[in-house]
Amino acid sequence: MSTRPEILYPLFAELTSLDGVGPKIAQNFQGLNVERPRDLILTLPHNGIDRRLVDTVQGADFPSVLTLKVKVLSHKPARNKSGAYRVTVEDAKTAFQLVFF
Repeated sequence: MSTRPEILYPLFAELTSLDGVGPKIAQNFQGLNVERPRDLILTLPHNGIDRRLVDTVQGADFPSVLTLKVKVLSHKPARNKSGAYRVTVEDAKTAFQLVFF
C-alpha cells in the first residue's frame, strides 16, 4: 500500500495550521463540513459579485452592483438631518444622481 507523498501533508493538516485560522474560525468551518485545508479546495463558491469596471450605467439590469468611474458634477447636502444627500455624477455616456439617505 502506498503512502501519501510528503508534499501533500499540509492539505491534510488541521485548519488551524493555516495563517489567520484560529480555533474559533475552524469551528465555524466545521458547520460547512470543512475540517482540513483540502476541504477548502473542494468547496466551490455558490455565488459571487461581478465587480468588473464598466463604462456606463446605461443598459444595466437593475438592481445590480456596478463599478464605475464617475466625475462629480455637483452635490447638494440634505436640508434637514433626515433628508437625502444628492450627488450628481457623470460616467462615460450619461449624467445621473446618487442619493444617500
